[in-house]
Amino acid sequence: MKDCLRKAAKNSPGGILPDTGSTAGLYLALGDNDRAFHVMEAQYKRRDGGLILLGTEPIQSSIRSDPRFQQLLQRVGLPN
Repeated sequence: MKDCLRKAAKNSPGGILPDTGSTAGLYLALGDNDRAFHVMEAQYKRRDGGLILLGTEPIQSSIRSDPRFQQLLQRVGLPN
């Protein structure tokens, strides 16, 4: 599955999968935290309602201590 996702990202514009709520999770599963944060930032800028679930997904456990994640939680207005 990871190979399939990498191929899709490689073939998409800018090397980034389409900007949807689950895309950040896919990048986290691939270990590409930088791209996951890029997607979450785009969601924030769009005021994507899916960010209300930020911090509740088990896949996000790998980035909970990342300062970017803590800052995003704060900007969204969610507890750390």
